[in-house]
Amino acid sequence: MNLLFSINHPAHVHFFRNAIAELRNRGHTIHITNRSKDITDDLLQRYGLDSTMLSTQRSGLLGMAGELAAHERRLYRLLREWEIDMALSIGGTFIVHACALRRIPSIAFSDTEHATLQN
Repeated sequence: MNLLFSINHPAHVHFFRNAIAELRNRGHTIHITNRSKDITDDLLQRYGLDSTMLSTQRSGLLGMAGELAAHERRLYRLLREWEIDMALSIGGTFIVHACALRRIPSIAFSDTEHATLQN
């Protein structure tokens, strides 16, 4: 199975890294995309997790909207190119739209109960 993990925050590296290792050991193909935010890139490198950066953290409403659009546009292309069977993330903001358009199942974990708009 071709799985995509979307890493958008440093904590997501810690959340997913053991699952990624276990799924690879079981023969699944793993693809990782990331959003460059804080120390996310450093953590991915430290744990030997090769990833494709799709966007860099921006600020302000217009900046965040532009980042989301660019991130999703790049992801939409990669979902087809990599023939992804399922995508996983925390929050889901960066994967749900592209996956829905490609008719690819996505699993979004939640770690922030008060993020009501996102959830």
